[in-house]
Amino acid sequence: MNEVSIIGLDLAKNVFQAHGARADGSVVFRRKLSRAQLLTFLSHHQPCVVAMEACASAHHWGRAIGDLGHEIRLIPPAYVRANGHETRLGDPLFRTMCHRARVSELDPTCISS
Repeated sequence: MNEVSIIGLDLAKNVFQAHGARADGSVVFRRKLSRAQLLTFLSHHQPCVVAMEACASAHHWGRAIGDLGHEIRLIPPAYVRANGHETRLGDPLFRTMCHRARVSELDPTCISS
């Protein structure tokens, strides 16, 4: 069963990293996507939680991805990097982001309009 329950996105200028995980945390996919590919890729997935680090462009992408039916969770930067895993485009960043999106006591950032 390849049901993705959460997708962690690392936003950048041109190339985004997507990490899909099941509810138990096991990895379903890891993909490198261009700006043009992102919305098409996410439209092919069932609605799920999409977590990304709160930054200026995260609000734009959050609105666009939310229009596809996904639940958006913007994680404050202090919580994404809290474990000290600053590896560039590495699994620890995505594991931390997906874990933080699941934590119920974490108050995610609201998407601004």
